[in-house]
Amino acid sequence: MWWPTLATPYDYMWSIFDTQAQGSAGYNWGYYSNPNLDKLLDAGSVEPDEKKRFELYAQVQKLLVEDSPALFIYEKNYRLPMSDKLKGFFFNGMQIETLDFYALHKS
Repeated sequence: MWWPTLATPYDYMWSIFDTQAQGSAGYNWGYYSNPNLDKLLDAGSVEPDEKKRFELYAQVQKLLVEDSPALFIYEKNYRLPMSDKLKGFFFNGMQIETLDFYALHKS
């Protein structure tokens, strides 16, 4: 199983779709290559302005939809029962169904 290093659009998209991440260099096992996407990802990784960075990543997403280098066919419905008595829970989208038991406590 693969866990991205950081919870950023760059980390996910570079690892799976950048030309330099092909084969054993990353997770671009389909050998997808789009030089424009690579440039946008690189620009987004160094852009300090959050709004501009999100615009760059939105362009990357648009390219990915247009090129369709992968089939996104399934996303599980996640259900996690909760109680008002439980405190300290934080949903972590990077590690679904993983609980931080050290932070959990009863109210």
